[in-house]
Amino acid sequence: SLIRTAAASARQRNAPFPHSLVCGAAGLGKTSIARLIASEMDVRFIATTAEALEDSSDAKGLISQLDDTGYDGRGNATGKLKPAILFIDEAHRLPRQSQELLYSCVEDRVLDTRIRDPISGLVKPVREWVPHFTLIAATNRPGDLTTSFRDRLRLNLRLECYDEKDSAKIARQALTKMGLKCSPKTATLIAARWRGVPRK
Repeated sequence: SLIRTAAASARQRNAPFPHSLVCGAAGLGKTSIARLIASEMDVRFIATTAEALEDSSDAKGLISQLDDTGYDGRGNATGKLKPAILFIDEAHRLPRQSQELLYSCVEDRVLDTRIRDPISGLVKPVREWVPHFTLIAATNRPGDLTTSFRDRLRLNLRLECYDEKDSAKIARQALTKMGLKCSPKTATLIAARWRGVPRK
């Protein structure tokens, strides 16, 4: 599959999985796809929502969770890297400022923030290096993201709704696991209610 091929290539090059945009309706498995990628890469999975990234301090707290294994103190790679998967759900809700901060982390591996000097009280800019990581943005409204942000997400994964036949099959399998009998007609009726998005 595409994910396994990309993961194998990334591991061989000691590089992160490509930054990705996962599009699809709620319930189709965007988070599951991101977890699958983390599993294939054998790296840490860090999940958050767009609402949790309102300013640079939020971004800094999130970036601080990335795995810095394989780097020296200046951010130079010295060994085997473990580029974490950073998953952002409802990415279309990200403020423009947060999108700009994130694509600086993605493209330049730096995080620019401002801190207040406790002695002088003056605010000064601070630039910190960022470990390699994979940003996976999930959304059902990709058009609401800035073009600059979307352009930095190299892999575009689009999840389509299930057709009626597959939805009915899923319904029957789910009911069987619960020890319930289900006729093909009943499964079809249940599937019609899902409208292509099977959810428990």
